[in-house]
Parts: sequence; structure tokens; C-alpha cells
Amino acid sequence: MIRPKELIKIFSLLQQRNGSYAELIRFLFNENPPPDHNFLARVDPGNGVEIRKTAACATNTWRDNPGADAKICFYIQNPLQYYVYKNIYRHLPESEFVVNTPWIRRNIPDWDKFLMRFIGFLGAQNARYRLYAPTEDRGRKFFKRYDVFAYHSVFNLNIDLPTQKKIRIMYGHSKDSYNFGAWSRAYDLGFTYGPYSQKRMSIFTNGIEVGNSRFDDWFNGALGTTRIMNLKKDLALDPSKKTVLYLPTHGDLSSLDTCIKEIVRLSDTYNVMIRPHFLTHYAEQDKLKKIIQSDGVRSKKIFWLDDFSDLTELLSVSDLVISDNSGAIFDAVLADKPTVLIDILPASYFEKDMWTRVQRSSFYWTFPQTYPDSIEQKVKNIPELRPGEVVSRADMLAAAVTATFARDEHYKKNRAKLRDMLFVHCDGTSGTRAADAIRELMHGKKRQLDFMDYAVQESCILEYGALEHENTVLRSIINEYCDTSHLKSATENPLERILFSVVIPTYNGVSGIRHTLLSLAQQEKIPARFFEIIVIDDGSQQSYDAVVDEVAREYPELQIILARLSKNRGPAVARNTGILLSRGTFISFTDDDCILPQNWLYLFKNAFDENPEIAGVGGWYEPIHGTAKKTSIFGRFVFWLHMPDILYVHKSPYFHSNKSGNTGNMCYRKSALIKAGGFNHYFRLPSLEDHELKMRMREQKFVLMYIPSIIQHTKTYSFEEFIHYCLARGWASMLVYRLFPMWGVYHFTAYSMLTLSLHEVPQIVKKKHIQSQYSERLPFSYWFIPIQFLKNFLFWIGKYTLALRVFRETRARPTQ
Repeated sequence: MIRPKELIKIFSLLQQRNGSYAELIRFLFNENPPPDHNFLARVDPGNGVEIRKTAACATNTWRDNPGADAKICFYIQNPLQYYVYKNIYRHLPESEFVVNTPWIRRNIPDWDKFLMRFIGFLGAQNARYRLYAPTEDRGRKFFKRYDVFAYHSVFNLNIDLPTQKKIRIMYGHSKDSYNFGAWSRAYDLGFTYGPYSQKRMSIFTNGIEVGNSRFDDWFNGALGTTRIMNLKKDLALDPSKKTVLYLPTHGDLSSLDTCIKEIVRLSDTYNVMIRPHFLTHYAEQDKLKKIIQSDGVRSKKIFWLDDFSDLTELLSVSDLVISDNSGAIFDAVLADKPTVLIDILPASYFEKDMWTRVQRSSFYWTFPQTYPDSIEQKVKNIPELRPGEVVSRADMLAAAVTATFARDEHYKKNRAKLRDMLFVHCDGTSGTRAADAIRELMHGKKRQLDFMDYAVQESCILEYGALEHENTVLRSIINEYCDTSHLKSATENPLERILFSVVIPTYNGVSGIRHTLLSLAQQEKIPARFFEIIVIDDGSQQSYDAVVDEVAREYPELQIILARLSKNRGPAVARNTGILLSRGTFISFTDDDCILPQNWLYLFKNAFDENPEIAGVGGWYEPIHGTAKKTSIFGRFVFWLHMPDILYVHKSPYFHSNKSGNTGNMCYRKSALIKAGGFNHYFRLPSLEDHELKMRMREQKFVLMYIPSIIQHTKTYSFEEFIHYCLARGWASMLVYRLFPMWGVYHFTAYSMLTLSLHEVPQIVKKKHIQSQYSERLPFSYWFIPIQFLKNFLFWIGKYTLALRVFRETRARPTQ
């Protein structure tokens, strides 16, 4: 029983137009509110929370297989690089591989399957390895254990190696302007194949001729006749046919699109093996799949291979190689294989086309990599260097293959010239020579900078200094309007498979949540292994075990976590518990009475991909249709309140014109939720707690986006449900006003409710003329006018009735 003195105090606090939020919370909830609005800090998922997980919730199985006190690191991100390093690594027991997991996650769509396969591959090779995950110190602590860092390409700018000696290991000829570019100056030493590469590598760093260690097994006979015969058997090659190996490069230098039909036609006469470039496999997967499944290709017996296959082994079972602008040309030359060259670049390429940047994936663009005097262009244009026939049209391929076989004695001499020009130590000792050079560098001094280093660095500073200044000014302007700190965050764990955590708070909602879970099970384009479902049972009298078990049996791939709170604490606490239990980069919210479209998560992902500056994205809901349930006049009224705003895309750090935020259909970056402090648990009932979070997001300048992605809401709004909805909204509006007094629209008095109702009448009538896909199924009604008066009246009295309820429920709690 509330004493009269307490009743007077409550009404006094509620009546104050400029009353204190903290004083109100202390009196009603008997605790001090967090001064920094960090409500997540008030939640402990390990205390009073019972957790059950379905079988699919097994933790990631990534495991290191490190070497003992390794001091040399070979940095790799795909099997090709393993083959580049393996014959050096085998002579260095003090070395190990480090897997570049950030690159794998960014660039490979099914990155987790690839990583699992890659780790299995390394294990099968008895290789020692560690998995690298980025840290705030840009890898300093992780790489501190190594004295030498070996890599094949542009030095990774996302890691910082201030003390390590860096070795650049050449992985192929061709594309000279890239292969021997100024980026080599970041290395203390470069391993080269022979005189040609040594001359060019030495422009920007110290070079040493070690030969091509990938071919050590080739030259020392380790491949063996038995191994070659077994490979032919494994590939099911027809022994009555010669074998052609097609090795195209990637991007705009590739002949794959243009020549695939003619390559496939060769399969009538030859065994045809195709190994696309590794970047085609990873950065252009959709294009490659289309080619493989296209008419005329799918029906032919083609041996499609990826970079898990060893190129030297493929060359050993091949009779002829076809290539375009790939370094594979010179691998074939080293193996003395007849080679047909495809030269189909248009005349305008070197003058214009090569300078056009084309984005191939989220983190990969084509850029000029070659020029007319590059080695792969020379061998096409200088007859004395041609390793085989050269074709300028795809329809010339069949004849060129025949002619190359017929003139092989002539082309053999050309290949010998090329080998002498490009390669040394063709005797199986290259790996040993490279290993000795690494040890010598490890115990020696880092390379001293010379004139070329300083000249190039000065040129970069001059060229990019003004651009950096412009970027700094632009960033400062952007930061005045929005928070984009998540763009430079380095805390994301690339080894975490979960992309989305879907949090569903529920209280006695067993009857409806099954439909919500089933709609999540049917998500398209986001496989179940990339999201988890966190059901927070907010102290229900009902058990959710049976429905969760039933859905898990029907969809065993679903990762469902059922967390039971010991008592009912409201949806804000339930959602905060879900946030703290989550593993995903993004946290999606919905309710136990919602049915989600099959593209729900994909639309969120697409929005974040295309708008990297946003901290959250959401849609709206519509009353359920297609069932026997009929939406009441009150349900139609609640839906029409938000028309026509829910029909249009909107992106802004401001919230009144942006309908996103409704936690039945919302997704935030986890980092933004943590920075904002989570949901305010003083909103005990499900009303405006999501709106208040959105307002705090706005204060912190987070950009939110609304998209017209509509979910179905099974709630029909009976008269009693409408009453409860409005009373809860009145209490919640009062709390919002106390937190944000500049928004006087949330301060409800008898007079303000009457004037607001009169003001809203013409706005309601105006909505009658809105035409949308909902107009027929959820028609406008003039009954909305008296319902509007009822709604505002209930808003007014709700702040009193629910304040009394809150006080009765919490008066016995100790002060914190």
C-alpha cells in the first residue's frame, strides 16, 4: 500500500516540467541511475542467468599448430603462397607459417569453409602455423616473437613490424611494373630467380639470385614417375589424349571470359585442365561460377582446379600450356613445356584502358600492372623469345595448339634462351640457398636506406601531402556531424564466424516465438553458420525448452542460445543481456510476435556494406496477413500513425525524420551499442526504450538508416491491448522528456493532450490520400480521429498509473 506522503511525492515529481531525471529514478526505483548511461555495466550475464545452447553452437575449431620457438615467419593467405615458400621452409626448422586471416575474411565469401580447408591442407603437409588476428597495436605483440618476416607482395600496411627484418620472396615473372615496383623498398632483401629479375629488383632493394625454389622437386627428381602416374589417375585423365593446361591471369588482363568457349572445344581432342588465377577464385567468384555453369562449358569434361593443386605437379602431367599475361608462362618455360600465348589486349589498352580502375571485390581493385616492355609482352612480340605460337583471336587457338606441337623443336630453342635469361640454379638447390640467405640476414643488420628510398619517399610525400591535408579537413567536417569511429576499429576478430547475433527478448511468448524462429531458419544468402539466435526468457512462467528443441530438431544447423533470467526485469534488461552474450559484429533485434522475411538479415548486411558509415539500420512492421487473424481498427490506427515515412529510405544522424530504431526490426553494430551503453532498463515495459536508445545514438552522432524492409507483426491490438500500449507509451514519454527536456512534445499535460489532439485531426485526414500497397488491406478510417483523442488521453494518465506500478514493484529494493 502506497502511503499518502509517497503518493504526493510521486505526483509532485511527475508534475514538474523541469524535474530531475535522477531524482525521479532514485525515488521510484530506489537506485542511482548510471551517470554515463552505461546500462550494460548494470547487467551480469553470469549471475542469475541460466543458459542452454543447441548442438550447432559449438565454438570455432580454428587451432594453431605452432613451431617451437619459431623466429622466422612466412606470411600466407592461400595455398599458392605455401607452394612459393615450402622448399625454403623445409630447410628452416626455426620457421613457421602465419595465416593472414583478416585478408581471408575480407576477400573470400565462404571464408570460414576456405579457412577450414586451408588449415586442413597445412596439417596434411605437416606444416607449422599460427593464425593471425589483428589487434589494436597493429600486430606488434603478435609478431614480436619473430626476427624475420617473409612475404611475397606489397607489404601489409595493417601490421607494424618496426624491428623485424623483411624478406620479399618472388613468386613469379610477368607484370614487371608491379612485380618490381617501388613497394619493394619496404624489404631488406629480395630473392630473385635470375639475372633479369635481379637487375630490376635491385633498383629498390638488395636482391640476391637464388633461383625458383618452387621447382626444386622438379629438378632433383622428387616428383618421380610413380607420383606423376598417381596424379594422372587421381585426375582421371584419358591416357589416349594429350593434356592441355590453361593458366589465365586475373582481372582485365585475363583471357578467361573471351577464350573459354574455344578452350572448352579443345576437350574434344585433348584432356583440358583449367586452373584460374587465385584472385579469380577469391575476388571474382560469381564471375567464375557463371563461366563454369554456362552453356557449352557445363556439359564438357573439363578438369577445373584451384590453387590447392601444386603447379609443378600439374605441369608434370601436361603436354602443353596455354596462358595470356600470367607468370605461369615462365613456369611453363622453366619446365620446358610447349606454350601457346594469347595476345588479345586491344590496341588502346596501354594508352587508356589499363589506367581505368575496376573494383573486383570489396577490397580489390585492378590497377596497371604491366607495360609494353614487360617480360610477358616481350615474349609475344619478339619472335626469338616466343615459347610457342601466339594468337590474337580466340578462334585461332586450336590451330595454334597443333602448330606448337608440330614446331616444338624450334620453340624449344626459344625456351632455352628464356631460361638462361630468367633463371639460375636450376638444380634443386634454390630452397637451400634461400634458407642460408635468411639465416645470414637474421644474424646481420637491416638494410640501410639509400638514395632511391629517400627519393621515392620524398616524391610520395610531395604527391600525397596535399591529399592528406584535404582528407584531414574532410574528416574533421564529417566528425562534426556523425561518429564514424567504427570505420577504423581494429577489434573485430576475423576468426569469429558469427556475423549477426539475433536477440529476441520474450515474456510468456511461447505460442508465437516458434514462427519467429522458423522465419530465421529460412533466411536466404546468409547461411545459418554466420548467425546465432539469442532468446532471452525474461522470467516467464512458461518454458521455452520444448519449442527451442523442436526447432533445433527441424533445423539442426541453427545456433540457438536460450538464456533464462531468474525474474522478469523488462525488455531493456533482456536485450542488454543478449548484447553481452553475443558474438556477432552486428546485433539484430526482433520480438517473439514477429515473422521475418527471408532476406531480412541479407538486407541489413547489404545496407552496412554499401553504407559503411552507418551504426545501425532498420525497417518497420505491418500487421500479419494471409491468416484468419484480422487486424483490428486499433491495429490499423497504430500502423497508419507512421505513414508515409515507412515507405522511403532515409539516412541521417537525426531521428525524427528517420523511422529506424524499432527493435522489432533493427540491427546495430555491436561496437556502437557498447559505446552508447545499451538499453535504458528504467523503461520497464516495451515502449520507447528503443526510441530513447536512438536519441542517445543521435547525441553521439551515430548515423542510422531506415530501409523499407517490412516484417509481419502478429499482434492484432484488441481494445484492451491498445489501452495497455497507450498507458505504457505515456510513462515512457515522460521518461524520454526527463532525459531530453528539449523535446517538449514528450511532456504530456491535460491541456497539451487536448491541443495536440486538435492539431493532429487535419494531419490524420490528410493521410487518407496516401496511396500505397497497404491501402486496400489496411484501409484508412475516420474512426482514427476519436481513437486519436483516446490515445492522447491514455498517454496523459499513463505516466501516473505506471509510475505507481513501478513504485510498488521496486520500493523494497536496496539503494545502490
